[in-house]
Amino acid sequence: MGPYAQTRPALITSWVLPLPKPQIIAIKGSQGRGRAGIKPSWGASSHTAPAPRARGPTMKAFLVALLAAVLCAQQASSLFCYICDNEHSNWNCMKTYKCEDHEKYCTTTYSTAGFGKDVGHRITKKCSVDCPETNVNFGMAAYSTKCCSTSLCNFSGANSIRINYAVVLLGILGSLICVLRVGL
Repeated sequence: MGPYAQTRPALITSWVLPLPKPQIIAIKGSQGRGRAGIKPSWGASSHTAPAPRARGPTMKAFLVALLAAVLCAQQASSLFCYICDNEHSNWNCMKTYKCEDHEKYCTTTYSTAGFGKDVGHRITKKCSVDCPETNVNFGMAAYSTKCCSTSLCNFSGANSIRINYAVVLLGILGSLICVLRVGL
């Protein structure tokens, strides 16, 4: 024998885990005669714990339904909105608020007033019981309110309102004609 024959069994046994010793038990058949069977013993005790049962399709369906109910109940009961009051920029409207149960909408109101470089903008965001969508433009002043019904949906502002210079020009022209007719 060569030098490898003596070291080879030591290498193999160091990598192989020892197998448990089987336990011989008697199993009774349908005719009352005992048959010998082999039952593996996995621990020091002769009694083994029952194998875990596989979850059936009804258990899986129940767990999925329970998870869906919990997630849907949480969403339905709590609406979160961004809130602010008369801010100049949407960046100042990043505070979140949990709405009351009777408040079902988040609203964003965007108002503009002034002319040319003196135009001022105001943004108001809040929770609301109703959905008062408006879009009014008076030329030098405009007011727009948008609403939505999912959490944190009022992130962006309402539709941007531009001053309609044609309406302003017609108003000034109409006023000028009235003044000239009446004579001041």
